[in-house]
Amino acid sequence: MFSKSRTRSRSFWGALLALSLGTGATAQPLVDIGLFPNASPNTLEVRVRPDASFNQVVSSLTFTIRWNNASGASLDVNAITQFCPGGFFISPSGDGEIVDGGFRYYTFNAFGFAQLSAACSGQAWSANTERVIMTIPVINNTGCATFNIVNDGYTQANNKDYFISLNGLDRTDVIYSTAFNIGNCTPDCLGVIGGPALPGTACNDGNANTGNDTWNASCVCVGQLIDCLGVPGGSALPGTACDDGLATTGNDTYDANCNCVGQLIDCLGVPGGSALPGTACNDGNANTGNDTWSANCTCVGQLIDCLGVPGGSALPGTACNDGNANTGNDTWDANCTCVGQLIDCLGVPGGSALPGTACNDGNANTGNDTWSANCTCVGQLIDCLGVPGGSALPGTACNDGNANTGNDTYDANCNCVGQLIDCLGVPGGSALPGTACNDGNANTGNDTWSANCTCVGQLIDCLGVPGGSALPGTACNDGNANTGNDTWDANCTCVGQLIDCLGVPGGSALPGTACDDGNPNSSNDVYDANCNCSGTLPNDCLGVPGGTAQPGTACDDGNANTGNDTWSANCTCVGHADRTASACWAVAPCRAPPATMVTPTAATMCMMPTATAAAPCRTTAWVFRVVPLSRVRPAMTAMPTRATTSGMRTACAWVS
Repeated sequence: MFSKSRTRSRSFWGALLALSLGTGATAQPLVDIGLFPNASPNTLEVRVRPDASFNQVVSSLTFTIRWNNASGASLDVNAITQFCPGGFFISPSGDGEIVDGGFRYYTFNAFGFAQLSAACSGQAWSANTERVIMTIPVINNTGCATFNIVNDGYTQANNKDYFISLNGLDRTDVIYSTAFNIGNCTPDCLGVIGGPALPGTACNDGNANTGNDTWNASCVCVGQLIDCLGVPGGSALPGTACDDGLATTGNDTYDANCNCVGQLIDCLGVPGGSALPGTACNDGNANTGNDTWSANCTCVGQLIDCLGVPGGSALPGTACNDGNANTGNDTWDANCTCVGQLIDCLGVPGGSALPGTACNDGNANTGNDTWSANCTCVGQLIDCLGVPGGSALPGTACNDGNANTGNDTYDANCNCVGQLIDCLGVPGGSALPGTACNDGNANTGNDTWSANCTCVGQLIDCLGVPGGSALPGTACNDGNANTGNDTWDANCTCVGQLIDCLGVPGGSALPGTACDDGNPNSSNDVYDANCNCSGTLPNDCLGVPGGTAQPGTACDDGNANTGNDTWSANCTCVGHADRTASACWAVAPCRAPPATMVTPTAATMCMMPTATAAAPCRTTAWVFRVVPLSRVRPAMTAMPTRATTSGMRTACAWVS
């Protein structure tokens, strides 16, 4: 029960506060309180738990924390943390920590006059929700301290029970926490809370054969077995490896009495093995039997003889019988085969005259003579290179060393003879220098292989003759009597130069061009279409001024044996005589007649070669050449008188 004085004080302040709050201070929640360990080590936290929401005034609060005095723990009241000091400020009681009946007590009081909602933002209480109002550290805890908020005989006697007033009204409910421990609160292995007999600490298991005894995690005192070397927990235990100091033993281990004992090493190096001297072994030699280990641990067997008897006498090299009448001196060989020596071709057992060995067949044309399987001495034919049995036989391939031949073969006399390689690379081929080929050029013909095996043709000339002389630029005859200096052009056309009125090929004296008719009485002399040089006379050839009887015009010479009479430049009426060879001869009485007279025709003319100063009267033969009818003159021109200055005459020509 609360004391009367404290109750009166609380009632007075509560009534005063309730009067100041008015009707809004009614229906306050009941509030539980509890003490719990905080998340921070060695820290307590005080919580309240209202059964309804509340955000007004916490008028007053009293609670007392109790713990066991033996722990030595204290509360660090200088490090209190409060969560709403502006609403209600918690202070430790002025009498401090009180020790009573083996416990320590610390009482805390709080008073408030401000509403929670105004004094502490976010600190309003919610229904049935815990709210931490204070934390306080625990210090000097050397043992295990058990804490809780209590109402006990001490708190009742000293008016320190839990009490809370809201809005001046008592709303105290229950202490809902249970006691909890802080510090070293685990009983040790001897059951003493906070005692030193913890797992890992020393103890005594009462066994003289163990040492380093300690409490294990299950609080059993366990020691380590003292090994054969006297080391607690050592590894030298009975059954473990050791060294007995003897090179002849192995697998040394401690026995139950801690004696280091090894096993005898046998001939295979196995400690405790069965391969001891005198016992069976295998020397790995298939040729021995009855193998046993010797005193030196060598596996030694007896040689199995050729009859399969270990230690028997039928050993290689000893006599036997191979049952072959063709052999003698029979003995066992290294493979235990009874082998005799073949009786050779000369009848000697083991002799060297065996089939395949050398002999002499007495034939000088053979070599490498050997005994055949039938003991016949047979030699190999010596080939063209002197090799017995060689392949260089007549008719087989060889190399005559001449790069210009191929298909070289040995002839019957063992001469290496090749066939000449032709221009196409064919040994013995027909494409030899001087023979026909085709150079692939359509402009050549008579193609032949040269000495250097080049296919060379002759250029086809303008007459289609391979190698001919009628090449572009050379002389030809275009068949036109009116041209001269005829030559083949680049297109193989025979082209000549027009012969002018003076007989000059390509000359400038052409019809219509100026000339001199030798008549001082004429003017404007020009060649006419017939190459007559005629001028115009003031008086014509009949003496008529401006008359038409001009040189070159028709006239009548009064000679019935002539025709086509025209006025000459000298105004002589000249006509054509008859076309006989004698007439042509009559105009050249100074020359001997030609041996063969050719009668001119209307399309020919006769003329004699040009005279020279040395031979004004020539004896050369007459020359007749074809002239087109368009050039045939209408009258015969008489041979002019020999000129003193030139010493030569012009040709006498029949024209019609």
